[in-house]
Amino acid sequence: MRWRKLGRIFDPAGHALPLGCRDYAQSPQVLDLGDAVRVFFSTRAPDPAAGKVLSHVAYVDMDRSLGRVLGVSGHEVIPLGGLGCFDEHGIFPMNVLRHGGLVYGFTCGWSRRVSVPVETAIGLALSRDGGRTFRRSGEGPVLSASLHEPCLVGDGFVLHRDGLFHMWYIFGTGWQRGEEGPAPERTYKIGHAVSRDAVRWEREEGRRIIPDRLEDECQALPTVVEVAGRHHMFFCYRRTFDFRRNPDHAYRIGHAWSDDLSTWTRDDDDPSLAGTPGDWDGEMQCYPHAFVLDGRVLLLYNGNEFGRHGFGLAELEDLDLAFAADRADAAQIAAHLAACDADFVPPLSRRVDIAAYADKLVGHAVRFEAWEGGRLVGLVAAYCNDPDGCRAFVTSVSVLRGWAGRGIAVALMERCLSHARRLGFRRVALEVDAANGPARRLYEKLGFTVAQGGPPALLFVRDLQAEGTDG
Repeated sequence: MRWRKLGRIFDPAGHALPLGCRDYAQSPQVLDLGDAVRVFFSTRAPDPAAGKVLSHVAYVDMDRSLGRVLGVSGHEVIPLGGLGCFDEHGIFPMNVLRHGGLVYGFTCGWSRRVSVPVETAIGLALSRDGGRTFRRSGEGPVLSASLHEPCLVGDGFVLHRDGLFHMWYIFGTGWQRGEEGPAPERTYKIGHAVSRDAVRWEREEGRRIIPDRLEDECQALPTVVEVAGRHHMFFCYRRTFDFRRNPDHAYRIGHAWSDDLSTWTRDDDDPSLAGTPGDWDGEMQCYPHAFVLDGRVLLLYNGNEFGRHGFGLAELEDLDLAFAADRADAAQIAAHLAACDADFVPPLSRRVDIAAYADKLVGHAVRFEAWEGGRLVGLVAAYCNDPDGCRAFVTSVSVLRGWAGRGIAVALMERCLSHARRLGFRRVALEVDAANGPARRLYEKLGFTVAQGGPPALLFVRDLQAEGTDG
């Protein structure tokens, strides 16, 4: 795994942020709008009454290359909590997730304290307008301090897998006084919780899922992405003391991997993502957010001064694979399908003449391909020839057995969905055998739902029209 840094892509300076906010675009978090990308972040407004600041959620809309700003939210995305509530003084960060036709926002609310500066907890808010505005599910948090996690629960990142919501979050282990002054400093670690409704969470209280690398290490803002069939977590970590002025103690990006979403192996040398001396991220790299967009594995992150000067972008490079469209000829496609024949359910050769089928794909389908040198290792083929019905149909998905489990099918399907979206199709459909459990799980993970049918064939559909922006 190697990251290629693409530079800073958003600087809040010069943009009209809402609610009198200025500077800071902390903890960028992505929502795919279909024709654009919305990046939520936390920014700051002065609080004259207290002589301090308030943290508000804002967003910037960017094109799908993440190279051009389309607009910045000029309205209040979600109001702060009421007097005495857990999020009275700010929300930082907010993680977003599409589920069941809504956009879920998992907020990290904070409020000021007397003996220590702050307390945090995790709330749930819902958006019914495509992520333009959010409304709380209730005035209280869904995850907060408990018997063995006594303070500072926050930074929730959520994925939905096989009917369960998985949340990775941080919990404080306590406050300590150092030599810098009278203000105590916090220490926190990463934990894991699951839920079936995103409201009631089960957690192994106090279990630290990521081992420490530093003395008095703090871990923050976990984010999880699936790459090549394995889940990878990126987070930031620092020393407890002297991290604001000493670059050697400041935040940097950490990494761990897991095959079961519960047990994690730490490998901080893997990301190879370091700051550029003298640049906006030269002293600090923090608050990462990993995601897949159009088959690319990307990482947003903040730099110096905890994101005061915006956020940058890095792309994960795969040195072994090349992606292409409509490159293979009929003979190459036929050879690939014959090699994958036994992995189809039922085998492809029982349903079609493979050579004739390959000719048909070359003549009538758009093909999204993964190559290792001169070998075709992955193929997604779709018919996009029904503009009146506004529906594209995926006719074939295949990956050579030796390359299975590396995320190739997901990457190719994402490219196919993006292509159909650009053509203006409202739906993408495909058929899968009811007995093909792995394929069904793949399509469900990609947002497809069963529209009709029964054994042996099920029709899966993904609605692209519902994924557009509402403002």
